[in-house]
Amino acid sequence: MEETELKVAFSKRSCIFPAYNLEFLTLRFLLISVYIVLFSTMISAQTAPPLSAEQIIRHHITAIGGEENLRKISDRTIHLSGTYAGANVAVEIYQKAPDKYLSKLSFGFLEQVIRFDGKEGIKTSSIGDETLEGDELLRLRLQADILALTHLSELGITPVLDSIVKSDNSICYKVNFMYPSGNYSSAFYDTSTFYKIREESVVRTENGSYIQSTVFSDFRPEEGVIYPRSFLQSIGDKKVITAVNGILVNTGIKDSFFEEKISIDP
Repeated sequence: MEETELKVAFSKRSCIFPAYNLEFLTLRFLLISVYIVLFSTMISAQTAPPLSAEQIIRHHITAIGGEENLRKISDRTIHLSGTYAGANVAVEIYQKAPDKYLSKLSFGFLEQVIRFDGKEGIKTSSIGDETLEGDELLRLRLQADILALTHLSELGITPVLDSIVKSDNSICYKVNFMYPSGNYSSAFYDTSTFYKIREESVVRTENGSYIQSTVFSDFRPEEGVIYPRSFLQSIGDKKVITAVNGILVNTGIKDSFFEEKISIDP
């Protein structure tokens, strides 16, 4: 049986292919085209600029519920509990928009209260009151402001993308939050979920400096906003594990709650 011949023109030359090879030829061209597309995609992915720190933060805000839901929070209360060195640890955190904060820490027979009334930060313990200044006051102001990430420049803080790193079995964007003093704290955002899974800062004391880090896990929604429910805090070589027992939103906390004088018996 004679083969039917097809002529395919290439430039000024002609090539003759058997008809039964046409399907093979088409498939080959298709595979080459797919390879070119995949290769081009790989090159684009490798050369694409990384996200900026501002873009990462915006993705994070969206991932945890969005700015609109955060703006619905007028006040918030978080209760945590855990153990450290055989003793019970209890923490209560109170926030009120736009910038009020109070935390109570109970550890065995020890107690500590930190409060910020929008202007002044005070740490109270059995040895008396300590007025917070500098970076400590700025960090406290960040904790007080539920919407802090939406207006960092107004707080004098500049976010900078440091690197992409592996942290706690996740690939993360490491973003440094630069303070006016030149010091900074770092947040690690998962590249797939954009949840903040870790934060670090350097704590300086009269006895030296050490790194304080907190690892966040078990993310669950509450009133339209996603919160971590498990915290692993490391202060130097000491570790404290706490879990969230409850989150209360918009309970009507009064401003005076953050302004009252607090005393702790020695």
